[in-house]
Amino acid sequence: MKRKLLVLVALVLVGAMALLLVLPGCGGDKGKAKEYMKNTEDMIDGMESKTEKFLSDLQGLFAKWSEGAITTVAQLKSETEGVEEQMDELLGEAKEAIDELDKILDLKGVEDYAQYAKYRLSIIENNLTIAENIEYILNEMESILTAVESGQEVNQEAIVSKLMEIAEKITELEEVNEELDKKAEDLKSEKKL
Repeated sequence: MKRKLLVLVALVLVGAMALLLVLPGCGGDKGKAKEYMKNTEDMIDGMESKTEKFLSDLQGLFAKWSEGAITTVAQLKSETEGVEEQMDELLGEAKEAIDELDKILDLKGVEDYAQYAKYRLSIIENNLTIAENIEYILNEMESILTAVESGQEVNQEAIVSKLMEIAEKITELEEVNEELDKKAEDLKSEKKL
């Protein structure tokens, strides 16, 4: 009789432990959340040097443009080819990071990790908006040169005004990103994520 009771108690304990493992927020999901967060951070770390090179090359392109060193569509396309490839690569990596962060949001019982993921997702979304604006600027540069090459007049005031508006928007997004990054890092530190 004692043996049956011990076996029954052992089965109940094993069953209870198995149930605890599948309940939301009971260890399993936090481990997954930590793994996805680490994967995302590794991706972001890997993107940092690529982003610095991209921004440096982009700045060089804009400097050549403002100095008048790029005067034809062919020159512009030659100069922007590498920048556009870099941007495409960064956008692809950003989408991979989004996928990892979305995995955190799909988990149960990991509210702190979910908040961290939301901060990081907001930063990436802002960066995607910045990339769209950069692409707009590159397209505008091509449109301007196309118009000039075909002898059309270019409304420089309207173009400069639009570019200044875009530059302000990019600056605002970068400031928001700095705040979000601080919040994410503070949360990670405070909650020991």
